[in-house]
Amino acid sequence: MIQKQIVIALLLLPFIAHGQDGNEFPDKWDSLMSWYEPRLAKVNIIGNGMVVMKDGEIAAENMYGFQDQDTREPITLNTIYNWASCTKMFTAIAMMQLRDAGILALNDPISKHLSEVKSIQNEFDEEPTIKQVLTHTSGLPRFSKTTQLIDGNFYETQSKVSYLEAFKETALEYTPGTAYRYSNMGYDILGLLIERVANETYTLYVTKNILTPLGMKNSYFNVLPDHLQKYRSNNYRGHRKKLYSKAQDFDNADNTGLDHPSGGLNAPMTDMLLFVNFLCGINSGASNPLKRTSIEEMLILQQRVHGKQKNGQGHDHFKGIGFDIINPDSFRLVGHEGESSGFMSSVWVNIETKSGYLFAWNTTYRLPNKKDDTLFKQISNAMYGEVLPLLK
Repeated sequence: MIQKQIVIALLLLPFIAHGQDGNEFPDKWDSLMSWYEPRLAKVNIIGNGMVVMKDGEIAAENMYGFQDQDTREPITLNTIYNWASCTKMFTAIAMMQLRDAGILALNDPISKHLSEVKSIQNEFDEEPTIKQVLTHTSGLPRFSKTTQLIDGNFYETQSKVSYLEAFKETALEYTPGTAYRYSNMGYDILGLLIERVANETYTLYVTKNILTPLGMKNSYFNVLPDHLQKYRSNNYRGHRKKLYSKAQDFDNADNTGLDHPSGGLNAPMTDMLLFVNFLCGINSGASNPLKRTSIEEMLILQQRVHGKQKNGQGHDHFKGIGFDIINPDSFRLVGHEGESSGFMSSVWVNIETKSGYLFAWNTTYRLPNKKDDTLFKQISNAMYGEVLPLLK
């Protein structure tokens, strides 16, 4: 372990030591990218998009590779990725909207609004609440019984009927509120709850009440709109020395399937920058989908995920309501990361300095030839540990 840490430190040295001439951010960024791009090629990342923002403007960007390796269509700011678990931030905001409207309370049991949850086996005295699901402390397992692993990737059923029926085969894993376990199933259940209380599909609710007010016009769930076809990135995932691509978009046109509130948002960088600005309190002519006091409530520390390593390396990591929170006592970052269907993504914001960054790969790091499980973590640590603090 010590040897591995030394190797990583040596790899990062060129851009950690660079940029001490008074113009630190540009120098640090250039040095980081000169290290990063060769690593992307080495581990077979087909396409990467990365943007740093400050005060509502793009401070730096890196568009690497291709939307599709066959057509050689380049990655641009308009390239559309699946943002995987970053979707959970939008689902949580929807729940807070409904709370603010008086339709539900965060301490309500889930079953108060979605009675089918009662069929989940529960040997404990407590029922999971909405807030516990939002903070991954509900006792629900990570995946539904209807989840399938195909070619190294997890796929969820598109049938609400089969999803709800599978509750009878599901059991809570611990007393709600007593432990932390990340749960995609929990957030998909929240999506069904939103549909029940709002009397419309999750997709329609989020589009009307979050995406549209923010001006995220090129973002969507489920079926890829025809006018966005040319911007949609292909996706690549390695499994058993083969590279798989062209996973289907979820097709729920008949409104009977799950809309995947745990990871179904597709959007370009340009739209996600509008979301980052909203989190930073920058209103670029868009309507705010949630009041600031509710956003601040979502960022109250709820559950520790992990602390720094014994050697002082790493960071303190907590869960808020729908958001991850890193280093709350120093340079605090809020956001989320995701991996799904050949995409990997990251959204981190420092609200106090109105700065943040986004990045997305159209390739998972489980690659067929040269496996590298550390690059995603290394670039993340460099961005929020070394680069963003220079934008104070």
